[in-house]
Amino acid sequence: MQSRLYPFAAIIAAVTSIALTALPWISLAPLGLDWSWNGLAMASVDLGDDLGVVGVGWAVVAAAVVAILAALIGLMPSPKVRPLLPLANAVAAAACALAALAPLITLIWPAVFYGDLFVSIGATGLVSQVPLKTPVIVATTGTILLTAVVCAASAVAARPGPGSRADTRH
Repeated sequence: MQSRLYPFAAIIAAVTSIALTALPWISLAPLGLDWSWNGLAMASVDLGDDLGVVGVGWAVVAAAVVAILAALIGLMPSPKVRPLLPLANAVAAAACALAALAPLITLIWPAVFYGDLFVSIGATGLVSQVPLKTPVIVATTGTILLTAVVCAASAVAARPGPGSRADTRH
């Protein structure tokens, strides 16, 4: 019987990834404005729909949800779902690895995340004075990559061994 360690570890890492997208990724405090946005493009104050950043964190949330669903398959007691487990975890691992590109691209090219924010507030010359919340974005990247690794390990561990009923080679 497969250990329950992998599903619980995947769930914890995925939930942590989701939580990190909800923390502020940028704050305009250096410009004297008490405005900030998280990775999901949600502002700390109501600024309307025209002013904001690009919600690249939604890719992390979507991949984390896929990982949680794959982990829940691993926790199901029914033997009928066991054949789905390696594929589900492989898909979750791939989704999480791809989703890690969103915060990584944000760190490399912040303009992707900023969108037209600085144009909208008339502060295009002040972009360099507003740094990203790098520790939060790095932690988000790390936890979604950790989720990918746990899902990949779970996919490998869930493969049927020789001599099992799922092994059709003779």
